[in-house]
Amino acid sequence: MEIMRNRLKIRKPARQTGIRKRGRSLSSNEQSICRNLEEGIMNAAILQEIAEDEGDFLLLDAVIDATAAEYVKVMVDTGDELNKPPRPFDFDLEAIAEDWCYEFLRIRKPDLRRYYNLMRFEPTITLENGTSMTGEEVFVRGMYELVTGEKQTSIADKLGRHPSDQSRAFTYFVHHMYETFHHLVDNNLAWWFQQGHIQRSAELIGRKFDLDRFNHVNQFALFIDCNCLQTSRPGGGPCEGGANAMRWSEDVQQSFYNGWKSIHGLKHQTVDSAYGMTVDIYGTNSNLFLCGLDVSTYT
Repeated sequence: MEIMRNRLKIRKPARQTGIRKRGRSLSSNEQSICRNLEEGIMNAAILQEIAEDEGDFLLLDAVIDATAAEYVKVMVDTGDELNKPPRPFDFDLEAIAEDWCYEFLRIRKPDLRRYYNLMRFEPTITLENGTSMTGEEVFVRGMYELVTGEKQTSIADKLGRHPSDQSRAFTYFVHHMYETFHHLVDNNLAWWFQQGHIQRSAELIGRKFDLDRFNHVNQFALFIDCNCLQTSRPGGGPCEGGANAMRWSEDVQQSFYNGWKSIHGLKHQTVDSAYGMTVDIYGTNSNLFLCGLDVSTYT
């Protein structure tokens, strides 16, 4: 059996199959048939070893051959090779057009390489499904999706590859950015003050609203923003495997429900500066009250 698996293109269950070959994967019924056929071959081989009559031996040999032929018929993928998805886009940063760079990445072409280097992507990245991409491709795909907000199917159609690869690349992008830089926006207001960003934001707000004419003790430096990201209704299915499994408590659904927007979702709050930088973030379902920041407390 192992020799046959190594020499032929064997069909696999859907969970072990790439998205492009998902239509050729083994169904649950076919997997059950193959297990029964394997068991039949093994039993016939054991009986053949202990058979004393030559007629019984030949009969079992014929049974093994017929069963193996049926097994091969189900397991072997006889379809043609699938064409690879087109990749019309050149992800070499130097090859990206200047107007496209600013319109879809919000980065000026002379700064593109510097931004990429600052984000510390590996030269070659292997995604969870085994797909390999350069760090430049993951960077460009991630920035494109953040800036445009397009659906991943649309992005895949424009930039190439399958939508599942686009999804995995963006997931990697987000996780990489969080794991590498989350310390800059995670309970780190002191750092932003030390770099002068909070004072600069306060000056911009004061100039905009002419706050100098008010004798305020506090300087208004930051803004609170919140958002609720809509999700499907969670906790509606079984919380364990097997038949007659216990269902999730209704409290799970209620904890994700936002009565103001009448949706299920995840809510987070951010603290933003006057010039668009997020200096702190907290979620899910957070409480942040930093509308008026006393700059003198950091001195």
